[in-house]
Amino acid sequence: MSTEEKTLQLVQRLHAKTKSGEVPWERTSRPGTFQAAFPNHIVKLSAFQNLDTPDALDYVISVFDESGTILENASDVDLQKVSPGVKVFQLMEELYEAARRQALDVDSALDSLLSELS
Repeated sequence: MSTEEKTLQLVQRLHAKTKSGEVPWERTSRPGTFQAAFPNHIVKLSAFQNLDTPDALDYVISVFDESGTILENASDVDLQKVSPGVKVFQLMEELYEAARRQALDVDSALDSLLSELS
């Protein structure tokens, strides 16, 4: 299995585990980037403006070791090339949005606002 295929498999597993609330995402110092820490690695998800289509975003997953060295970096475009049958952009977009909402505690903010407006 190639590195890209393994990275896509990582995205798929993170997607499933994030949806079920099993992966804790948090903010980073970089706007638009969120991370999940594991015992020996950190995974970061970022959204970047697409250079060809300014209104569109590209999503990037990065894997770091415990000392902060980047081990792998792949965009939705990179991963789509090795898996034409998978909707990689949609998968990464959903993962990114779920991670963002969790890291920013969006549900609590909405609950608070709804309570204040009652």
